[in-house]
Amino acid sequence: MTATRWLRRNLFRGPVDSVVTVLVALVAGYVLWRALQFVFVTGRWEIIEINLKLLMVGRYPDVHLPRVGISLVIASTVGGLLAGVVHRRQVDAGTATRTSARDLVDRFWPVAIGIATLLALSSSVGPWLVAAGSIGGASAGRFLGAVLPRAFHLPVVVGALLTPFALVFYLADGPGWNEWGGIMVNVFIAIAATILSFPLGVIAALGRRSKLPVIRGISTGYIELFRGAPLFVLLLMAGVALQFFVPAELAPGRVVRAIVVFTLFTGAYMAEIVRGGLQSVPRSQEEAA
Repeated sequence: MTATRWLRRNLFRGPVDSVVTVLVALVAGYVLWRALQFVFVTGRWEIIEINLKLLMVGRYPDVHLPRVGISLVIASTVGGLLAGVVHRRQVDAGTATRTSARDLVDRFWPVAIGIATLLALSSSVGPWLVAAGSIGGASAGRFLGAVLPRAFHLPVVVGALLTPFALVFYLADGPGWNEWGGIMVNVFIAIAATILSFPLGVIAALGRRSKLPVIRGISTGYIELFRGAPLFVLLLMAGVALQFFVPAELAPGRVVRAIVVFTLFTGAYMAEIVRGGLQSVPRSQEEAA
């Protein structure tokens, strides 16, 4: 199909389609022009450059910043190792093919552009060393995971699941929880909450399908409560309202509160996903199992 034929078939099929196409093209062109003008002409990127540390790690003390770099390298290495193990098992099972350089580019080009932009705004050599170490660790872990014997796969998976929690406590050992901030705290909270929400969601889903009224009632109440409440309200209650009911010296840190809220909220949605999957299994298959 030639380009002219494709345009006529998809964009200029009739008068109405032609008018809509022209209008959308004009609006898209104007928006693109304004975006490029902001990026290359009017945007004050020096503000981001000056506040780059605040954006990335918040008020994390400078003396403890090596902890952040070490944690990123370890997380990248473990992530690459886990990816290599999972892909190796998929290749052995025949559900995936070997990954090429083009596949990696197609998957990670947005991440690469974001990292390159942040590095370009950095004025010190530290972030460049961390980025190089993370890329090297991820590549080495990916290669090692692809050649590991199957007997080591389970320990690798268990270690990968425990690594985020070990890194969280390692990062909090020096400055404490309240000094966390920026993108760093968001990433670690998301990873920890995602890992914790899986077992919680499975347990809640099985509890909601239980024939015992007490277990079914508790599970249903938890799921409906957290699915019906906005996440912002839950975070506000954990961050602000909790101090009215729990003494400050007994209340956990803000990071711990956020992890608990995200875990409970995500676990409720995970429970409904798991329950929907269980309901889709035919009764005959359940009895056979």
